[in-house]
Amino acid sequence: MKPYKVREWRQHFGLTQGQLAHGAGIDRVSVARYETGPADPKVSTAVKLAGAMGITVFELRQSPTMVEELARPMAGGENR
Repeated sequence: MKPYKVREWRQHFGLTQGQLAHGAGIDRVSVARYETGPADPKVSTAVKLAGAMGITVFELRQSPTMVEELARPMAGGENR
């Protein structure tokens, strides 16, 4: 399992690999390698990738659906 969900988040925001790479200040080939393996980004690069998409590194490690589910208020309007 990949530690960062780069492809899921990139697709969630409708970005191409090139657009994400440009926003993060890295090359497109690196984005492709992070999405498909064998490489995982260093933490400093993960920060750049997350920042380019307006999310946190913590969120980058989760799937977009998981983050959306966690953000929803609990039934009955109570947050626990």
